[in-house]
Amino acid sequence: MTNAAEIVFGKDRHVRCFAHLLNLVASAEIHRKDSPVRGLFDRVSNIVAYFKRSVRASDALKAAQLTKDSEGTPLRLIERFKTRWNSDFDMAERFLQLADVIGSSLLRVGRDGPRMLSGQKLDTLKVTHLLKPLKDATTEMSAEKVTTASKVIPLVSLMRQASFIFLKTFFEEKRWPCIIYNLTLPNENQPVSKCCE
Repeated sequence: MTNAAEIVFGKDRHVRCFAHLLNLVASAEIHRKDSPVRGLFDRVSNIVAYFKRSVRASDALKAAQLTKDSEGTPLRLIERFKTRWNSDFDMAERFLQLADVIGSSLLRVGRDGPRMLSGQKLDTLKVTHLLKPLKDATTEMSAEKVTTASKVIPLVSLMRQASFIFLKTFFEEKRWPCIIYNLTLPNENQPVSKCCE
């Protein structure tokens, strides 16, 4: 497709798919070998995979949700797919939403389950909310029945505004330096920053 567009219109006239570019940018950062969030996503993915393969753990998760909120149906954890970065975002978002019941369910299951993320790591995982504007823009740009090329500039502007608002919130809470410090920790045996305590 790219080759055909270049032959017909020339190399300087080819415009790449904006939704695909957003996917490539987000995926490259999340799955980069030295990315500080990669290890965090891997840990969350291991916990989610444990709940998916263990009947006992998934039953404990359902029971914990039903006792906490007797209304509505229990939510399920979302597993990630390496080819779609949005699944990383969806997995992290649902994990944060159910973090308290996941922790209590892991305690009920006992020693055979993985360890729950610490409070500092859960705070660090909240940085993934920076990806929400990217996900919304990708969804908007993936429309099939409407023209989307005219939406690129307004969407980029909205993504920048949303990112600045999110960062401003963290700066106001004075938790941002702590989150940056925790993102740079190579392993869990290093001391946690004093601002996190």
